[in-house]
Amino acid sequence: MDGKINKNSLVLEREDGYQRCILKPVEHITFTNESGGHRGRYIEHCDVEEKKNKGENEAHHAFNLLKKYNATDKIEAILVDNTAKNTGRLNGLHPNLERLLQRPIHLITCMLHINELPLRHLFVELDGKSKTPGKYSGPIGKAIENSVWNDEPVTFKSISVSQDFVNLNSSDKKDLSNDQKLLYAYCLAISSGEVPDDVKGKKPGPVFHARWLTTAIRVMILYTRTNNPSPELMLLTEFIVKSYTFFWFRIRQLDNFTKAPQILHEMVHILNDFPDVVKDIVVPVIKRNSFCLYPDNFLASLLFSTVREHRQKAVDVIIDCRRSPKQPGEKLRNGANFIQTVRTQALPKIDFGAA
Repeated sequence: MDGKINKNSLVLEREDGYQRCILKPVEHITFTNESGGHRGRYIEHCDVEEKKNKGENEAHHAFNLLKKYNATDKIEAILVDNTAKNTGRLNGLHPNLERLLQRPIHLITCMLHINELPLRHLFVELDGKSKTPGKYSGPIGKAIENSVWNDEPVTFKSISVSQDFVNLNSSDKKDLSNDQKLLYAYCLAISSGEVPDDVKGKKPGPVFHARWLTTAIRVMILYTRTNNPSPELMLLTEFIVKSYTFFWFRIRQLDNFTKAPQILHEMVHILNDFPDVVKDIVVPVIKRNSFCLYPDNFLASLLFSTVREHRQKAVDVIIDCRRSPKQPGEKLRNGANFIQTVRTQALPKIDFGAA
C-alpha cells in the first residue's frame, strides 16, 4: 500500500437533498501485488478522506479489497511506508488490519524510506526547516533552489565512497531514471575529486520534499561549485555520499525484505564513522524505524541467510516455538482475545556500539 495526500481534492457532498462540491484533504491509496511473478502489478486504488483514526480507516479499505479478491486467508504480509498511521503498534494500519483478519501478518516497511528519513532530519537540523513543500529556509536550501549546475565546478575536496559501493554497468543504468543516474554520477565524481564533462551541465529534478533524491543531488552539485564550503555543507555532502547514496543503491541491489536487518546493521556500522553531531540526529531516527528487527522479520532474515549457521538457528527457534507456544501465541488462536494480544510489542533495542 502506498498513499499520497492531496490537500485540495474536489469532493462531492450530499446533505439534506442538496449536493455541493468542496475542497477537502483526500489521500489517494494505491494497492499493488509485491510477491512472485506478479510483483509490482497494479491492483486498484481508492480515495480516503482524512479522519482522526487514519490507521483504522485505511485498514478497513485494505480489508475490503482483500475480501473483494478472496485474499483474506492468503495475505501473508503488507508493505508500507514508515509513517505512524501505518506502523503504530496499537492504532496503526497494520494492527488494525490484523484485528480484522483475526490473525497476524508480517509488517514489511520500505527500506528506501528508512534510508531517506535520516537525511531529511539531518538536513533540517543543519540548515533549518522548510517554509513550503518546495522552499527551504536555510542557506543551503536556498542555494540549491538555483540553477547551480550551470556554474563551472571548482576545485573541491574529494570524499571517498565505500569500497563496497555498487558498480553499475551500462545494462544496470538502463533501468534507472535520469535523476537516479545523476545521483550515481555525482557520488562517483565527488569520490574522485572531479566532475566529468558529460555530467557538468545536467539538470536534476525539482526541489520537493516528497523527492529527497533530487535534494541530495542538488546538495552534491552545490558542493562541487562552492569554494570554501561551510561545515554544514561539508557534513551534509559527506553523509549523502557515504550513507544516503551508498544505501540507496545497496537497497536496490539486494531488493528483498529478508536483507533489511543486514542493511540496517551496515547503516549503523557506517554511522559510527560520523561525528557525534550526526549520530545525535540520526540514531533516534533509526531507533524509531527499525521495524525490520521485529522478531518475525528477523527470523525470516536468518531463515533465508546464505550462512548455514544462521538458517539452523532460525529452524531451531521455530521448532522450539511450536513445541512450547507462549501464552500470547495461545491467545492469538482465540478470536475473542485477539484484539488484546495483537502486535503490542515495542521496537527492539539496538546496541549501536556493537556494530
